[in-house]
This record gives sequence, structure tokens and C-alpha cells, in this order.
Amino acid sequence: MTAVLTLPFAYVDLTSDGGDGLSTKIGSLLLVWGFLWLVYKPLDKLCNVKPEYLKNYSKKHMSSNQDILNQKHQANDNVQYNLKGLKKLAEAANYPERYLYNYDPARIYDIVSVGRADTFKEALNVLETDKYHAKMQQTSEQTYQSARQAEIEARAAKGWAAAAAFYAATNNRK
Repeated sequence: MTAVLTLPFAYVDLTSDGGDGLSTKIGSLLLVWGFLWLVYKPLDKLCNVKPEYLKNYSKKHMSSNQDILNQKHQANDNVQYNLKGLKKLAEAANYPERYLYNYDPARIYDIVSVGRADTFKEALNVLETDKYHAKMQQTSEQTYQSARQAEIEARAAKGWAAAAAFYAATNNRK
């Protein structure tokens, strides 16, 4: 509101050619703006002025935030319920708990369904082997990336050393 009230003053002040410098014009503009702000703020607190759009915005977003929180709590309750059921099923079937998560049940099913294993024990061994190979591949990839980065840094250092030598040689000629 204060910015809107200062627009006419700003236009008149900045377009007038009274011989004053730009800093004086800007100073007077800030003085007017500060005065209007000092008047507007107490009035705002005293009258509790809130624009209608702000009231509607607050009402809409407060209710949607509550809806989102309710959905989050419902989803969390569903997850907890399913985890309890999954643990009970694992205990009943003598299924190791460490294979309940991270898509391991689906991977075990895939291993058995494509014929890589005939029994549950064989499927667990194949799964462990697959996990080991994936981990080794990831380690190999990280080693390659760090070696590649070291090579890039060595080339950059070589380039900087050549540039420094050239600069030194050029300065010595003068």
C-alpha cells in the first residue's frame, strides 16, 4: 500500500527539474515512503486490516495443509499396518527378515520364475551373489570415476604449469 501511495510522489520528484541531484530526489522519495510506512503500520495494527484475498488465501491453504497432514498420517498408518503383517508372514513362513525390504521378495520371485534357482535356499544364494556383483560393479565404477577425475586434474595441473612457465619466460625477456 505504501508503494502505491508513493508512486505519484516518485513520478513528480524524479521528473521535476529543480536542479537537485539524483541523490536528493531519492532521499526525498525515501523520506516520503518512510513517513507513509510509519503511518500505515500503526493503522494496520490498530484496525487489523487484512485484504480479502489474504483471508481467502490463508483459509484455503490452512485447510489444504490439514488435508495433506491427514493423508500423511493415514499413509503412515497403512505402512505400519503392512509392515506388521509382512513381519508376521515372514515369521510364519520362516522367511529371513533381512530379505523383506528393498524389492528382495520380488527379486527372489523373479529368480525362481526364470529358473535360476529351484529352491528357496538356492534363490537366496543367487540373490546374495547378484547383490555382491552389483556392489563390486558399483565399487569398480567409483574407482574408475575417481581415476578419471585424477587424470583430469593432472592434465589441468600440467596445463597450469606450462602456462606459468611461459609467463615466467615472457617476463624474464623484458
